[in-house]
Amino acid sequence: MEVRIALAQLAPHLGDLDANLELVKSRLAEAVAAGADLAVFPELALTGYLLQDLVPDVAMRADDPRLLAIGADAPGVHVAVGFVEETRARRFCNSVALLRGGRLIGLHRKVYLPTYGLFDEGRFTRAGHQIRATEVGDPLHKVGLSVCEDFWHPFLPMLQVQDGALLLINVAAGPARAPGSAAGLAAIGG
Repeated sequence: MEVRIALAQLAPHLGDLDANLELVKSRLAEAVAAGADLAVFPELALTGYLLQDLVPDVAMRADDPRLLAIGADAPGVHVAVGFVEETRARRFCNSVALLRGGRLIGLHRKVYLPTYGLFDEGRFTRAGHQIRATEVGDPLHKVGLSVCEDFWHPFLPMLQVQDGALLLINVAAGPARAPGSAAGLAAIGG
C-alpha cells in the first residue's frame, strides 16, 4: 500500500471556527496540489487548543455541514481533522473526523484525557469509549484513529491493529509555552 500523506501543521486562532475552517481549507488545497491521498490536521485544528469555557461555543456535531464541507471539493483525498464534537447527548468530546468527498467516514473520540500540569481536558470534555479500526476503502483500507495522549497508551493502537488497521493516524497538539505568558498565548492563538 503506497499512500502520500500531507501533515498539515497550522496555528489555529483560539475559538475562531470561521478563520480556522478557512485555514484548513487553504492547507488542504496545498495538500491536494502536492498529490496527497491523505491530509492530516492537528488535534483541535478547528478551534485551537486551550479552549476551557469556550468549548460549548465552538463545538459542532459530527454531521455539521461546515465540517462535512472540508474536502468536499477534493473527493479523492481523505482528511483527518481535530475538532470539538457535540454529541447527541449534548456532551463535548475532543474528536478527530476522517472525511472524504463531503462525507464523514470515521470518527474517534479521545479516550485518554490528560488532567495534569496545565492540561485539564477532563473538566471540559468527556472521554470516548470506543476503540476500533475504521473501514475507509482504497487506498487506506482500514485505519485506526486516535487523538494525542491516546497513542501514549499502547493498548489503544494495539486493539486497532488487531481490529485490522493497516494505518494508524494520530492527531496531536498542545501549547508551546505556559498559558498566560505572552509567548504562550501567541503560540496557542490567544
